[in-house]
Amino acid sequence: MVLGRTQAQFVNGLQGDFALTVQTGAGSFAWGAETANAALSSLTIAQRLGQPKVGQSATSFTRQFMRQSAEAVEPLVRRDILAIHGRGVETAAYNGSGAANNPRGILNTAGVNLVALGANGAAPTYNMAVDMETEVAADNADADAMAYITTTRVRGTLRKTQVFSGTNGVPVWTGGRDGELLGYPAYATNLMPGNLTMGTSNGI
Repeated sequence: MVLGRTQAQFVNGLQGDFALTVQTGAGSFAWGAETANAALSSLTIAQRLGQPKVGQSATSFTRQFMRQSAEAVEPLVRRDILAIHGRGVETAAYNGSGAANNPRGILNTAGVNLVALGANGAAPTYNMAVDMETEVAADNADADAMAYITTTRVRGTLRKTQVFSGTNGVPVWTGGRDGELLGYPAYATNLMPGNLTMGTSNGI
């Protein structure tokens, strides 16, 4: 799990439905005569409604396992339940469907800028990473907290992909498990889906 290592914002202590106010447009600016009144303009806002979702897990074990296990059973079960819940929440943040009591994740949220790699997908490249950064910057959203999150297989591919082919061999992904991409933190997780379909390509 990597979401907690980014600067993603977590909001605690909420009860019931809640509305987040977001700015969707800005006011206007114009030059004018010294004695002229400025034309009125207003920013535009919208609300994003958040609704509670219930995530849960149940487990069981036998009395014999509890009596014969070399390790204390309760701490083992607690760690497993904590891990299950953590993976469930993080998976929903990436790819939650928004249907059947599931939260809606980033990949299923309308209006998120996409960088097309071709009708049938394509191998990740340095240019792809630059295009992704550019799409965010074009909407004035390139904040200091940006990071790349991808799958472990894409990380492996980017480690073997040169920034500029045939030059000095510098890989697109640098650093260790938690690496760097275009100067931003880069993370890889198996919770990010790697089995999507794009055109005639499957399992990407």
